[in-house]
Amino acid sequence: MAITKEASNSNHNVLPVRYKPSAREAFRQIIQQINFKENEFLLLPAYIGITDKEGSGVFDPVRASGVKYDFYKINEKLELDYSDIVKKVKEKKIKAILVIHYFSFFQVDIVKLKQLCDAENIALIEDCAHAMNAYVESHKMIGSVGHYAFFSIHKYLPTKDGGFYTYTGTVTQGQDGSNGEEISHETLYIAHTADYNAIKTRRIANYNMMLSLLKSPGKKYSILHSNVPEGVVPLNFPVLIHNQNREKVYFKLIDKGVTVMSLYYRLIEQIDRASFPLSYHISNSMLNFPIHQDIETKDIEYMSKVFLSVIDEME
Repeated sequence: MAITKEASNSNHNVLPVRYKPSAREAFRQIIQQINFKENEFLLLPAYIGITDKEGSGVFDPVRASGVKYDFYKINEKLELDYSDIVKKVKEKKIKAILVIHYFSFFQVDIVKLKQLCDAENIALIEDCAHAMNAYVESHKMIGSVGHYAFFSIHKYLPTKDGGFYTYTGTVTQGQDGSNGEEISHETLYIAHTADYNAIKTRRIANYNMMLSLLKSPGKKYSILHSNVPEGVVPLNFPVLIHNQNREKVYFKLIDKGVTVMSLYYRLIEQIDRASFPLSYHISNSMLNFPIHQDIETKDIEYMSKVFLSVIDEME
């Protein structure tokens, strides 16, 4: 056996990567790669947002592709409803299933779902746009369970663009174009030089501090995730505001200098309200506090203090 001076085996990489200008472009490429037939469906979670400014990063590529689609239920923690997915697989010719790791909290039934997909010859796609640098059960990189996974760089790092997708097996080179757009060199540089351990440590610490300061939710609000499972690197701190007070709380916080977000405040109209009432209830209740790597202890203290004072004013 010859001992070479340089490594040459690319199979030692965890997964092959294709860089794209955005996560939605990466998802569009994946849909093209799967090559749906006319009678085949893409199964989506019934919790997909849209805004007038940005559209829908998840649904726009689906609509543009012309692929048929259906939705499956999610629970009160935004976790996939496995039994509903099984039901849909029995009812229709499902070619692919999309799971979204909302706010970086991984779907707990992802391994079981992969087993179903393998048995039924279904492509499993993981939306990891919220979940860079996260791990399932602390040792398996999030996005490495499914057959495809796509990520967003600019949601995690201070870049103006950037996404990528990973895959198992092979991809067709001719279907991997980006309409003339490519990821910027600046983004690639930042992505490859970022201190991911420091970012992870800061985000987890910020989340846990916020959790400790808001640890006694009552009838006026609740916390979507009351702990950070090992391997999770939170995107933000999601809170549910009760009694239809989300809009009042949101604007009062903005007035007091707390730049809170309300992600998924509006769902795509294709998700039927009567069929998925829980999705709409969560959408109408969600607030998301920033806990990214630029947030400091004093910021967490101020956000928590202002939030609790605003909540106390609510009826």
